[in-house]
Amino acid sequence: MRIAYMTLGYPDPGDASSGVFRKVNNQLKTWNKLGHTTHWFAISQLPKTSDEAAHLELSRYQCGNSRMSRFRVCKDVFAGVLAWQPDIIYTRFGSYYPGLSQLMQKIPTILEANTNDLSEYQLMLPKYQFIFHKFTRNWTLNNSAGIVCVASELSELFLSYHKPSCVIGNAIDISDYPIYRAPNNKHPQIVFIASNASPWHGTEKLITIAQAYPDWGIHLIGDTGLEDKSNPPNIYCHGKLKHQDYTKIMQTADVAIAGIAAYTKNANEASALKVREYLAYGIPVILGHIDTDFSDKKPFILNLPNTIDNVDANLGVIKNFILNWMGKRVSRDDIKHLDVLAKESKRLDLFTQVLAQHRSRTM
Repeated sequence: MRIAYMTLGYPDPGDASSGVFRKVNNQLKTWNKLGHTTHWFAISQLPKTSDEAAHLELSRYQCGNSRMSRFRVCKDVFAGVLAWQPDIIYTRFGSYYPGLSQLMQKIPTILEANTNDLSEYQLMLPKYQFIFHKFTRNWTLNNSAGIVCVASELSELFLSYHKPSCVIGNAIDISDYPIYRAPNNKHPQIVFIASNASPWHGTEKLITIAQAYPDWGIHLIGDTGLEDKSNPPNIYCHGKLKHQDYTKIMQTADVAIAGIAAYTKNANEASALKVREYLAYGIPVILGHIDTDFSDKKPFILNLPNTIDNVDANLGVIKNFILNWMGKRVSRDDIKHLDVLAKESKRLDLFTQVLAQHRSRTM
């Protein structure tokens, strides 16, 4: 099967620090390993491709940092995809680009739904962009050949489109993560990774934890929104780091925190990439929502209520969880179902189903 992976602005093939970049990279590597031919068509704002993508067949289309710049270059992306003649296109569902629906009518296109787009975009986009998205989203969804949702609750949003679909929580290449010994810290060390300062991360609640337990160290990696604030002295902002540069921080962490404010975008479930990375390092996790791949309770995941006061009302619960896990690591046997090979096999099964249906209709 010839598979075109199309990304129209995110992730950028030059940004190896992005978890979504590593996700796309792992997906393409796995599809290649399973005998398929792939090509990544990507709009890029960065000046060069990351070395970590050097092994991929990649066409990168340079643009500026404005939406109109991406609009102008997208026609070249679509022309490149058509010239490559894929059997199927895979792309992240997002804002509409001029000419996208026409491309989807020519080549069966499967969308990956990563969020409740209406709730998140209303929260994050300028009003005019959100109105544009509401007006055009049906052009994308109606012309899709299938939909993959990264969380079960997302699949309910797209039932009315009657497309072949499945739920596949985000994956990780576990082989990329050596097994490290648990640290022997005198006081708890907590880590939080964020690609951007999104409100559903709830990073401001980390200040409450830091103030309640001043002996604990809280290490923030990425753009968390706390970098320019007057934080307690036990909050350490390390900034944006590549994967290999923050491994030492992860090795010394007792517990990790993922999103703890999912209610801000009307979500109760997710399969966050950062959670998979924490667990691959063997680090237990505190969440403010249900994880798609751990719908039943696990001792290494603390699920806080999905409420605005979930940290304030549960400081004692958080303390007990962290103290209980100091000096311990999550077993690989408990997370093997998160590995990319098993999950991509399921995704490729949907590709095969969609392609067979398309061919039967066009014969």
